Amino acid sequence: MTSRRARGGAAPAVALVASGLVGAFAIRAILEKAGRPAVPLDDVFIHFQLARRIAEGAPFRYTGDAISTGATSLLWPALLAPFWKMGVRGLSLVWVAWAFGTIAHAGVAVDTALLARRLTNGTGALLAGAMCIAFGPFAWFAWSGMETMVLAWILVRTTRLAAEALDRDRSPHSSHLVQLATLGLLAPFVRPEGVLASLFAMVAIVLRGGRCRPLALLPILGVLAIPALLFGLTGEPTGATARVKWLLYNPYYDAGRLFAQLGHHARLLAFDVLDGGEWTWIFVPKGLVLVIFLGAIASLRSFRRAPWTVLLTLGLGLSVLVTCSYQTFLWNRLRYAWPFVPAGLVLCACLFHQVGQLLAGLRPALEMATPALGAGLVARLAAQLPASIDDLSQSARAVDQQQVTLGEWVQTALPRDALVGVNDTGAIAYFGERRTFDIVGLTTESEGNAWVAGAGSRFEHYERLPRQALPTHFIVYPEWFGCDPLLGLELTHATVHDQAILGGDTMTAYVADFSLLGSGAEPLLLPEGEKLADEVDVADLESEAAHGFELGDGWETDNVVSARDITSDHDLLAGSEASARDGGRARDGGRARDGGRALDGGLFRDMVDGGRLARARDAFWLSAPAAVPTRLVMRIGAEQPMMLRVFANAEQAGTLVVPKSPWIELEITLPPGSGEPTRIDVVALDRHGAPLASPSRDVGFRFASFHYWLYAR
Repeated sequence: MTSRRARGGAAPAVALVASGLVGAFAIRAILEKAGRPAVPLDDVFIHFQLARRIAEGAPFRYTGDAISTGATSLLWPALLAPFWKMGVRGLSLVWVAWAFGTIAHAGVAVDTALLARRLTNGTGALLAGAMCIAFGPFAWFAWSGMETMVLAWILVRTTRLAAEALDRDRSPHSSHLVQLATLGLLAPFVRPEGVLASLFAMVAIVLRGGRCRPLALLPILGVLAIPALLFGLTGEPTGATARVKWLLYNPYYDAGRLFAQLGHHARLLAFDVLDGGEWTWIFVPKGLVLVIFLGAIASLRSFRRAPWTVLLTLGLGLSVLVTCSYQTFLWNRLRYAWPFVPAGLVLCACLFHQVGQLLAGLRPALEMATPALGAGLVARLAAQLPASIDDLSQSARAVDQQQVTLGEWVQTALPRDALVGVNDTGAIAYFGERRTFDIVGLTTESEGNAWVAGAGSRFEHYERLPRQALPTHFIVYPEWFGCDPLLGLELTHATVHDQAILGGDTMTAYVADFSLLGSGAEPLLLPEGEKLADEVDVADLESEAAHGFELGDGWETDNVVSARDITSDHDLLAGSEASARDGGRARDGGRARDGGRALDGGLFRDMVDGGRLARARDAFWLSAPAAVPTRLVMRIGAEQPMMLRVFANAEQAGTLVVPKSPWIELEITLPPGSGEPTRIDVVALDRHGAPLASPSRDVGFRFASFHYWLYAR
C-alpha cells in the first residue's frame, strides 16, 4: 500500500518536471523570437483585460461602464486577477499564465494516465501520460496564455473521477464525491464546454452518491449559474461570444443549411484536424485518427470489467463534435478541439494494450508490442513538438509586433477620451488603456448581430447609433471591416510578414469618418407632390425585421457596402440607359433633395448604401394607404443587363429591364391597395424570361438590392 501511494505521489512530480522541461524550451523560443514575454493569440489579452477589471472592482465591464459578456471563461481571468492586484501587470502577467499553463499541462498528463490505467495497465498509463507531454497542441496552448489546458485538465479529471465512482460496487468515499461535485460546479466557469464535466459528475453522484446525493446540486448549479447570470445582466442566456460564433444564432442557417454545415465540419474534424491534414500537419501525425478509431473498438474489450470508464471515455472523445456547431473551429490554432483529445490518447493506449495482450496469448514475450507501439507513437508525436514550439514562438512574435505594438501606440498617441473601434480587442484595450468599440461584438454587446450579418448591415447599424456612441478611431484590418468609406485619415500601421496567425499582414489605425452615414437614405430625386408611405432599407436589420424581409439563400458575404461618386455616375438616375415595360419606367422627374445640387442630371455628392448581392428574389411587406396609387422606387444593381418582375400581393405589377450598374434607381407603379400591408415580390428572370430558380448561384441573372421606397400620390 505504501509503495502504491509513493508511486501515486511521484507521478505528479514527474509530470511537472517533464512539463517544465517542455515549457522551458517553449518559453526560451518565445523570448528569442519576440525579445520579451509574448503570447500567440490576441484573445489572451482579453483575459488579461478582464482580470484587470475584476481587480479594479468592475467585473463584466470590459472598458468603460457598459456591461460586457464577452468572457468565455470566467475562472481564468479570476485566477489572474489577484496577481494584477498585487502589481503583476503589463507583460509580466504572461509569466503567471505560463506558470498556470505548466501546472495544467502536467495535470492533463497525470489524469489521462490514470484514466488509461483503468482500461489498460501501468504500461498503458505511462504511455498515455507520455503522449500528453509530447503532443504538440498541448504544448502550444500550455504556454499560449489561454485557458485551453485548464479546460482539458478539468474534463479529463472529472471523467476519471466519475468513472472510478460509477465502476465501484459500493459508494465511494465522501471526499471523492465532494471533489467530483466541486469540479462539476467549476467546469462551466472555465469554458461553456465544461458543462460536459458537470453532467458526468452529476450522473456519478446521483447513481453512486448514497447519502451524499444532494452534492449533485453543485454540478447542476454549475450548469445553470452562468446562463442565469447572463440573463440577469443582458436578458440573454448566452454570452456575446456565443451569439457571434455559434451557428444556431446565425440568421443565414436554416435547418437544411445547418445540418449540411455540421456534416461538413464533422468530416473536416475527422479527416483533417485529427488526422494531420492541411490544418494540423504541423501538430498531428498523419493517421492518428485511425489509431484512435481502432482504439475505440479495442476499448470495448474492457466493457465488462469497467463499463462506465469505457462509456465516459468514449463520451469525452465524441464530445469534440460539439465544436462542429461553431461558425468554424479552425480559429486560433483549433483551440476548441484540443481539450477533448486526452480521451483519444487513452484510446490509443487501449489499442496498444489489447494488441500486446492478444500477441501475449501466442507467446508471452510478444507482450512487448504494447510498449514498442506506444513508444513509436510517443516518438512520432515528439518529432513534431519542435515544429509546434516554433509555430508558437513565431505566432507570439507576430502578435507582439502587430497588436501589442499598436496597443502601446494607442496609450501614447490617442487622447484619453478616445473610443477605438477594433476587430481584435485584446491587446489594444489592455495596453492602450482606452475604451474600445468591438466591431465583432465579442466585448461590445450591441455589435454582434450586425457583424454576423455582414458589412452592409454594420454600415446601416452605425447609421442608427448616436454619433457619440460611435468610435473616434478605428484600428482594423480593412479587408475584415468591409466599410472603407468610414475610414478617414490613416495614422499608423503595423505590418508583420512571415506569420500565419494574424488576421492580415497589416493592421492600420485611422481617424473615424462618419460623414457619409445617411448619404443613401433617400432617392436621388424626390418625387414632386408625393409623400413617403413606407420604405425598406435593405441590410438594415431593424428595417428588414419590421418589414418581414426574407433572406432567402443569401450569405453574409453578399451583405456589402457600396459607395458611388454621383458626380460621374450619371446612369444612377436611370434616365440614360434604363428601360421599362408593363407599367415600369425610368426615373425622369422630381427635385434634388436637400444637401445636393443639380449637375447635368446628377447630384454633386458621394453616396454610400448597404445592401445585399446575388438576389434571386426579394420579398417583404410595405404599408400603403388605401385606394391611392403608389410608386415603388427601387435602388437596384446588376452585373449585366437583366429583367426583374414585380408582384404586389401576388399580382404582377410590371417588368423592369435593369442595365449593368453597381446600383441604379428604377420605379414602377403599383395598383391601389386596401390599406392592409402589401406583400411585394421582386423576382429575377433568367434568359428565357422565367423566374430564376432560387438555388442557382448564377450571378449573371441575379441582382443587388439596396433600398425600396413607396411613395403615395
